[in-house]
Formats: sequence, structure tokens, C-alpha cells
Amino acid sequence: MTIPVSLEVVRTIAEREEIDPATLDPPLHDAVDPDALDAVFESTPGADRTDGQIRFEYAGYAVTVFADHSVSVEASDASTREHPPRDDSGDLDPNE
Repeated sequence: MTIPVSLEVVRTIAEREEIDPATLDPPLHDAVDPDALDAVFESTPGADRTDGQIRFEYAGYAVTVFADHSVSVEASDASTREHPPRDDSGDLDPNE
């Protein structure tokens, strides 16, 4: 039996964050309905889904779930905007 894609999403992001999946915040259901996500790629007799993908933002990542149940996570552009790179030059006032 394959792992539901919703659990694979949580596991993949928790692994990337190096935390326990149970402590991932916010919960997945804040971004997407886990049952609906699993249902989209659920195998049915004689009708396995062979193509398609779903993309959504979750926990600072752009998540893509593929028909083969693989999951890709990349840092979200939105999280980059929320946390711009720090200026570690030591200057307190960039106008000086």
C-alpha cells in the first residue's frame, strides 16, 4: 500500500526543516484539504492516474504533487519576500 500523498507532503517538508512531522506548523489542512489531495491521486480499478500534478503553497514552500505520488518542495518566492537576505556588512545605517 502506498503512503497517502498528503502524508508524503508533510514528511518531505518536515525532513527539509529537520523537525518531527507532528510539529509542522501550520497544519497541512490550513493550505489544502488533505483528503481531497489524496483522492485526486487515488488509484481506482483500471483507472490509475498516469499524469497530472497539483501545486500549492505550504509552510514557506511551493509544493508540487505528481501523479506518480512523488512530491517536490522548493522554497517559495513568498517566503523569500517575507524574509529578505540580511545585510551582514556591519553597517547600521546604509546611508552613511
